[in-house]
Amino acid sequence: MASAAGSRTIADALRRCNSRDILDMSCREPVTNSPFGHTAVTKLEIFRRIRQLGMRNVAALAWYDDYSPVEDQFLELLVAEEPLLNGIVVMFPTGDQSALAKLRASSIPNVFIDVYLSPRNQRGAVDASSGPQTHLQQTLQSILEHFKAISGQRQPPPNCGVNLDWKYRYHIYVNLVDLCDAPIGTPATDAVIAYLKHANIPNVTHICFEEFRGDWTHEKYGEVAALLRSHFPRGRYKLLVHAHAGAVANDTGACTLEAVKHGADGIWSAFLPDAAQVGHNASIRFLSDLWRFDHPTVDHFYSFDKMIPLARELHELSFPGVPIDPRCPIYGAHAAAWVNQAFRHQDNSPHAFPAEAFGGFNRSRIAPMISDDTTIAGRVGEVVGTSFTGLPLERQQEVARRIRRCMHAVLADGRRYDFDHPEIVKWIYQHVSLLRADEEVAAPSAQTEPLPAIRDSQPVPATQRVPSVPLASDGDHTDIDTAMAGEQNIEIAPQTNRSSDASAEDGDASATHLASPSSQRRPLAGLQRIGTIELGGNPEENRAAVDRLRDVLTSRGCRRSLTQLVVAMSFCRINSSVLPVLQSVESLHSSCCRADADVVFEARRVESFDLSLFYSDDFPHSPSPLFMMAMQAVARKARQVLYIISQHDLTHPVDSPSQAAIDIAKTLKFDNAHTAFDDQQVCVRNAPGFVLPADTPSPRPAIIEYLQPLPTDTELHIRSPVGGAAGRLLTQKMRRKVSVSFTRSVSPEDRRGVLEGLGEERQVSTVRFAMGGRSSVSLTEGAFDGWRSNSFPSIECIVMDLAVPRELEATAAVELICGGIESVVGAVGGLEELTMFVRGAEAARTAVQRLLPTGTDIGNNFTIGTIWEVPSTIVLAAIRRC
Repeated sequence: MASAAGSRTIADALRRCNSRDILDMSCREPVTNSPFGHTAVTKLEIFRRIRQLGMRNVAALAWYDDYSPVEDQFLELLVAEEPLLNGIVVMFPTGDQSALAKLRASSIPNVFIDVYLSPRNQRGAVDASSGPQTHLQQTLQSILEHFKAISGQRQPPPNCGVNLDWKYRYHIYVNLVDLCDAPIGTPATDAVIAYLKHANIPNVTHICFEEFRGDWTHEKYGEVAALLRSHFPRGRYKLLVHAHAGAVANDTGACTLEAVKHGADGIWSAFLPDAAQVGHNASIRFLSDLWRFDHPTVDHFYSFDKMIPLARELHELSFPGVPIDPRCPIYGAHAAAWVNQAFRHQDNSPHAFPAEAFGGFNRSRIAPMISDDTTIAGRVGEVVGTSFTGLPLERQQEVARRIRRCMHAVLADGRRYDFDHPEIVKWIYQHVSLLRADEEVAAPSAQTEPLPAIRDSQPVPATQRVPSVPLASDGDHTDIDTAMAGEQNIEIAPQTNRSSDASAEDGDASATHLASPSSQRRPLAGLQRIGTIELGGNPEENRAAVDRLRDVLTSRGCRRSLTQLVVAMSFCRINSSVLPVLQSVESLHSSCCRADADVVFEARRVESFDLSLFYSDDFPHSPSPLFMMAMQAVARKARQVLYIISQHDLTHPVDSPSQAAIDIAKTLKFDNAHTAFDDQQVCVRNAPGFVLPADTPSPRPAIIEYLQPLPTDTELHIRSPVGGAAGRLLTQKMRRKVSVSFTRSVSPEDRRGVLEGLGEERQVSTVRFAMGGRSSVSLTEGAFDGWRSNSFPSIECIVMDLAVPRELEATAAVELICGGIESVVGAVGGLEELTMFVRGAEAARTAVQRLLPTGTDIGNNFTIGTIWEVPSTIVLAAIRRC
C-alpha cells in the first residue's frame, strides 16, 4: 500500500487533495515563538482574518495549563462572535481532567487531543500510572458524552458516536505527538493504533502526526505517512501532517509535499510559518502549492486576492513592530521584487507566482552585479516616474544600460551603496542623464552622494547631511543644537543655490564645507536637507521641538533654502491636540523651505482619527496644501474612525461645519479603518471624563456627510448615550454588509434610529447590544425594546448581554426572557439567530436551564438550539428552524 501511495507524483497528489483538509492553528502556533504573547482581543483579530481567508476548521483554543485566563476570555469573545462555534476546535492532552472539566462546561463542538506515546513527553493533569491507550480511551468517552449533551441526543449506544451530518461539528482529531520517540512498532504506539482501529468511533475523523524537534528529513515524513495510511484507510480517516523546523532547519514545505505524496490528505498548521522552534509547514505555502499545481477548487474556497495583505497583518498581530524578513517567501518584500528578468515569473511561466493574484504586486529591484537593463529601467521608472517612463523604450533601455555601467564604475572606485534605494537611483539617473551621447560613463563624484558610501577597509564615513531629527518621542527631547553643531553633518548647496543674503566672502561656489568667517557666522546658509523630522508622543512637546528647530535653523542662516522637507508622524490618536503641531510644521516650512520644495508626509503609525477635530478652534480657516497633505496621510493610515463627543459639541454649532473643514473632509480616505485590532473600527463615544448634563440632545455633526464611503468589512460601534445622531450619519457611509454594536447606555430610540439609518437595502451580519460582562443591561431596563421597525435592514444575528437583578424572582426572569425572545424574533426581518448571555445568581441560571431546555420552541419559527455555560453565565441561542 505504501508503494502504491508513493507511485504518484507530487503534482498528482496535490491535485487530488481536498483543499478544505486544513486545520488552521493561527491562534496557537505563532505565540509559541513570539515574545509578545497574545491577549484575548489579539486572538480574536487573528481568528477574524483567518475566517476572511476562508479557513473553516480552526483550532482556536488550547488548554495545556490549568490556569489559562486568556483562553477563557477568548472563548467568551468567540461565543459572542460565532455563537454556534461551527468549525471551532479546542486542543488539550489526553487524560487531562482539568481540560475535560472545562470542555463539559462549554459548547465547543470539535476537539483535538494530543496522545503522548512516550511517558517522558506527557503533559497535562494526568494519571501517571496509566498508559497512553488508557488515557485515550477515557478521554474519547468523555468527549463523546460532551458531544451528546450539546447535540441533544439521549443515551445512545456506547461508541456509536454522534451524528456527523453537521459538516463542522462533532469531529475528533487524534494527534500522535511523539512518533519520533515512540515510532510505529513500539508497543505503546501499536496499542494506541490497534485501539483506534478496533473502536472505530465515527467521530474520530482525523489522524494527525508531527515531529516536534525538527529532526526528520522529508523522506522520513513520507515514510511515516505511508505507514499511517496503511493503518487508517483513505475515505474513513483524514490524515493531516504538521512539520516542524528544528535547530538544523529542514524544509518544512518539502516535508509536507512528501507526506502528501505518500498518503497524507492535508495539514494542520498556522497560516504563517512562525512556530517553535524555528518555524513549521505554513498553510500559506501549502495553499500556494495547490494553486501553482492547478488544484481544481482551491481558489473557490480561499481568498487568494487577500493572501499577502492578510499575511502581513497576521505577522503584525503576533510580532508587533518586528519587520518581516524581506526574503520571506510569498509575502516578504523581495518575493516579487525581481532582480533580473530571467527570474521573473511571467503569466506563462510553469507554476508561476503572480503576486497580483495573491493581493501583492510585482516590482523591480536592483542588485548591481546581476540586474539587466530591463530590470534597471523598471526600477528607475518606479522611482523617477513619468519623466522616465514617458521616454521612448529605446531611450529607456539606453539610459538603463548607462546606469548599469555607472554602478559598476562606482564599485570599481571602491564605493558601495544600496543601489536599490530611491535616493541612489535618482542620483545615478540624474548623473547619466547629463552625459552627452558620446561621453564615457564614469562614476559620479562622492561629493554629490545623497547617502554615505561604504568604503573598502574603512569604517562607514560620517553622513554628509543633517541626520533624522526625532522630536519629543515619549517625552524625550533631542538636543537640536548638538545635532546641528558638527559641520560634517551639513549638506551645502552650490553658490548659485544659496540664500540671497549669503556674502561673496563665502568663497568657492562649489565648496561643500564651511570655511570663510562669513559662512561660519551663517553656517547653514544654503542648507538643502535636514533628513526626516519624526513626530510622535506628546503633541505639546512636539510643537515646542519643531518651533525650536525652526529657530535654530533660521538663526544659523537657513532661510528658504531647503529643497526637501520630510515629516514622519507616529501619533496614536489624531485629534485636535495635533493641529498646533501641524501649524508649527507649516511655520517651519514657510521660514526654511523654498517655494518649490518637495514636501513628504509619512504616517507610520496612526491608531485613530477623531472627526471632531474639524470643529476645533485650532482648525485653520484657510488650510494650506501642506496641511491637507498631512491630514490625508494620517487618514489613510488610521485604523479607527472616531467621533468623540465632548462639551465642545454642546457649545458649538456642529451642524454647520466651516467650508475649510468641508474641503478637507471631502478628500480623506480611511482605507485602513477595517484593520483595528480592538474591533472598534468606526465608533462614536464620549470623551474620557465627560459627564453629560441631564436631557442633553444628540449632537448632529454634519461634517460626516462630506466623508467618502468607508472601506468594506467595517463595524459601527455606538458607545455614547447621545451618539445616535452621529451614528445615523455614519451609517450612510457604510458599505452594503456591516455589523453594529451598542452599549447599554444607548436608548431603544437611538438604537432604532441607527438601524433605520442603514436602510432596508443593507444587510447587517450581527447586532451586538450591551456586550462585555460589566456592560450587561438589566432585564428590567428595556433590553427587548426598540427592535420593531418597517425600515430596518435585514439582520442575520442579534447578540445581547443581559443581567438578572438580584431582587427579581428566577421564574419571573425566565418569563421576561421568553417574552423578550418572542418579541424580537417576531419583529426583526431576516433574523436567523438570537443569542443571549444571561448573567445572574445561580438560582436564576438554574431556572433558565430548567424552563428553557434545548429544543424549546419560541414563537412561530425559532427553537432554543443550544444552551451552555461559561463562567457565571448561561448562554441561550434561539435559532430559526429550517
